[in-house]
Amino acid sequence: MLRYAALRTVPRAIAPARRAMVIRSFSESNDAAPPAKKATKPAKAEKAPKAEKAPKVEKPKAMRAPSAYNLFYKAIFQQVRSENPDKKVTELGSKVRDKWASISALERAPYEAQAAARKKEVDAKRAEVLAAKKAAARPVTAYIAFANAKRPEIKAQNPDKTMAQVASLLGSIWKGMSEEQQKPYRDQAKAAMDAWKAKQQAQQSA
Repeated sequence: MLRYAALRTVPRAIAPARRAMVIRSFSESNDAAPPAKKATKPAKAEKAPKAEKAPKVEKPKAMRAPSAYNLFYKAIFQQVRSENPDKKVTELGSKVRDKWASISALERAPYEAQAAARKKEVDAKRAEVLAAKKAAARPVTAYIAFANAKRPEIKAQNPDKTMAQVASLLGSIWKGMSEEQQKPYRDQAKAAMDAWKAKQQAQQSA
């Protein structure tokens, strides 16, 4: 409607050719495509979810035998709790300590014997674990074998030297040794390495 109303406003007194030109230019301007809208910003990409952290690997607890008091505490705690239902754990612990302090050596003897037996078991288990670790460990080099063998002797000869100074002396002695003098340690290291490699291969193929 606006377009035709605007055309009617063109004076008829204008020459026909010119009038036709005005109408054509007016029509073209109205038929032109509307101005393009501003491009909208692209939507932000969703953030990828964070990768879950790997669960922490708990370190194995150190092997430790319970003491005689620990065994007594474990044996008597529930009885003390039933006798004192209104007490806190810390207060119950104090009462257990008081009971332990009040009992005779004869009454403590069973717990001490049990603690000694448990300690022997734990010591044996610890020795077994250490032996397994030592067996699985890579053998030492010829120099380390020499240093381990000679360190007590060099330390005894130089009691005022620190461990670092003793190590320095051992290094100097090793460097000054001939191939013939080093040979026993090199042979020992080679034999240990060969045996270790054979054991590793056997375990991998098993």
